Amino acid sequence: MCLVKFTIFINVKRILFLFGLILASCSAENESAIEFEIVDPNQLEGAKLVRVENSLDGSSFGAQEWIETFSYDSNNKLIEHDEENDRLKKIEYANGKALQIRTYASYDRALLIFRDSFAYNSDGQFDKIYNFSINDGENVPLSSISEYIYDSDGRLIEIASKRVGGEFSYKRIFDWVDGRIYAVNEYRHEKKAITTEFLIDSKNNYKRYLPIYWLDPINLSPHNVRFSSVTDYTGTYDAVCNDCNFKYVYNAEGYPIEMKTDWGLTKKFFYE
Repeated sequence: MCLVKFTIFINVKRILFLFGLILASCSAENESAIEFEIVDPNQLEGAKLVRVENSLDGSSFGAQEWIETFSYDSNNKLIEHDEENDRLKKIEYANGKALQIRTYASYDRALLIFRDSFAYNSDGQFDKIYNFSINDGENVPLSSISEYIYDSDGRLIEIASKRVGGEFSYKRIFDWVDGRIYAVNEYRHEKKAITTEFLIDSKNNYKRYLPIYWLDPINLSPHNVRFSSVTDYTGTYDAVCNDCNFKYVYNAEGYPIEMKTDWGLTKKFFYE
């Protein structure tokens, strides 16, 4: 069995998986280490996701349903992600590359609360990501910078994040073996924080084609996370599940059309 370290932050309506650490390699096709292709993410092409239907059965949270919609331009580039009764995201492009993501408040779709701006290196990979956050309900100043560091082969080995005017306070160190990421060590203020073990499937990951998911490098993997188990070194981790299982149903092209969790969340995916 291949175990992967991975960080999870849970929101009732959004699950954001942030980064991974593989403990051991394995031979089974659906239990392999994280494949992380060295590519310009803007050049990736895949299935066109247009709608996600979400539902919670009430076993862990109150029962509820909501819909996400995805809108594209004439070049099939994602330009808007609208999550019902939640935040609206708009993506801007320049020279065929995602330039920035603007996030608007759920209670006021005209109120800008975050802006993530991408800078690329000469190989088309991320160089830096600049995060601008709301301040006093009006201004959105620069709040943090994440720097991407690569080895001589172009492989991502570190992401170091710092607040504006401060020191690097959050790092993820990526270890590679045989062309795959086998470890991501996450540190906060130079201390190891969270380790999550997880497994991936061998099917197509729809997230790698959509800029709204690129803030997490693991989403650029060709495959989907299907299991996670968290070890907390700080005593502050609070999650809806541990261990967590993600059960998928796929279409003929190998993309998820349904995903179910142990805590009552079901997601149904629709493509064009």
